[in-house]
Amino acid sequence: MERLSGLNEGNQLIVLPQVESKPKTESGSRKKPELLIYSRKEELSDTRVKLIDPYWSSGGIGPHIGLAQLASVPEVNGVDVSVAEFQSEEAGKCIYISDFQKYEQEFIDRVSKESADSNVIGITCSHENYPRALAVAESCRKVNPQALIVLGGSFINMIDKNEARRFLPFQDSKSIDAVVYGEGEAAILPLCLASKKREFLEKIPGISFRDDQNDIKRNAPAILSPNELSQLPPINWDKFQWDDKRFFHLVGARGCPLACDFCFEGVVWEGKYRPLQKDKLYQNLLSAYDKGLKKFTVEDSIFLLYPGLEKLCKNIAEDSLDVSWFVWGTARDVVRYPNKLDLLSRAGCRSIIFGVESASEETNKLTQKVEKVNRNTAAQAAEALHKNEMLAQGTFIAGLPWESLNDIGATFDYGLGLDLDFRRWHIYMPAWWKNGESDVTDNNLSISQDWKSTVLNVPNAVLADVLPESPIYSWCDEHTLVRLLTIPDLDSDKLQPRMEEITLGKHRLSEIFERMSIKLKGSKVWDEGKLYNEILDRK
Repeated sequence: MERLSGLNEGNQLIVLPQVESKPKTESGSRKKPELLIYSRKEELSDTRVKLIDPYWSSGGIGPHIGLAQLASVPEVNGVDVSVAEFQSEEAGKCIYISDFQKYEQEFIDRVSKESADSNVIGITCSHENYPRALAVAESCRKVNPQALIVLGGSFINMIDKNEARRFLPFQDSKSIDAVVYGEGEAAILPLCLASKKREFLEKIPGISFRDDQNDIKRNAPAILSPNELSQLPPINWDKFQWDDKRFFHLVGARGCPLACDFCFEGVVWEGKYRPLQKDKLYQNLLSAYDKGLKKFTVEDSIFLLYPGLEKLCKNIAEDSLDVSWFVWGTARDVVRYPNKLDLLSRAGCRSIIFGVESASEETNKLTQKVEKVNRNTAAQAAEALHKNEMLAQGTFIAGLPWESLNDIGATFDYGLGLDLDFRRWHIYMPAWWKNGESDVTDNNLSISQDWKSTVLNVPNAVLADVLPESPIYSWCDEHTLVRLLTIPDLDSDKLQPRMEEITLGKHRLSEIFERMSIKLKGSKVWDEGKLYNEILDRK
């Protein structure tokens, strides 16, 4: 099938991706997928798309890689595309939510004005900034009543897996016209057409939408082609604002074949792993490097298994690129492939992050962690990285529903005992995409258990200000309790009553937080954004 990104001539047709075929018919054959919309490329020449990332950052953190790649598809097809981000260093100095909201409102007002003449307004959101994404949609609707307003991102994929919640954005905001579950690159051009002919919405695979009768409908998923990622156009990094502190993200593949039960990635991609062609990742790197951007991460969960790793490293070394980067991998693969560590190190890779997760092998087994990391594997991985002059980062999870307080404490002891350069601590986050609420109880019935009340994407000090009135979704995020430890002079007495009301698994949050605080006292607990730059800036 002809790809969207390959349409370079005005007389070519824009073809929708195939809809996932239905089960076998009585005769045993599968129904052939249809191509649903045909339109000439010139019909898009006067279309304007505004893509908005409402995730707040004080600076340094790279652009949303999904939004960066998404923007390239309509742009090469003649669509006027612009991107807006919420970056404010001053907002990061706030300690009260009322002060932060002033910067938040400035961002919302700015992007709604910038979207006043857009045909399509696309807003990406995570569970951390879902309320802000809704506020952006509401504000954009006021200044642009005719725009097609679309939500996408990790939160939309998460709730789509939960049939009881998949239409939540439409219930929470009448300004939402459609949501994209899956990959936006396949839907963006058809959505451009649908902004002018709304009847096209019912023909676009991979979306849910509000029809002209205000009924909510969900179209069938789109088929994911193994090769379609490599056919996407190069990223245009000029769409974003840059300074010396900022790095960028790349991906060598989408999906992960591992079945770690606590991880949402396997749920989103349904166990599929689709790597880019070997030269595609390097092309995206060069397009950034040519603009003076030299710090990046590769966000694949299992990058050591990426088929183009060796070629990427050799290209970087042969072209003498002065880059600083780090990747994700598994402890097992770090130990198994010492030759790849040498290639990565020579190519400027500073570090590898690998999941250790728990001190308990029984916990790793119960979470279906394919890694089955044991003490020896994790220690060997750290040693192998150090031999190659690379930094070892380990990730840990504590507080799973079946764990005792001694189990939780043992994980912190284990992590502190490993020869790691950086430790990323997490508390178990319930699987909200399926039956996560069963892992949590809240004795305070006056608190609204509403995703619209979940405030997480704020400065850490502000988080401490809003948590006393926040629902379980804010408290039981994997980073929340850890973020509180980064706050100097934290007034934990203010938070204690609310932590007493919430039970995660077998224990009140107050018990988990106390155990964590005692075990990590005197050790460095990193803010995620600062940790990225700490590693990338090392020589």
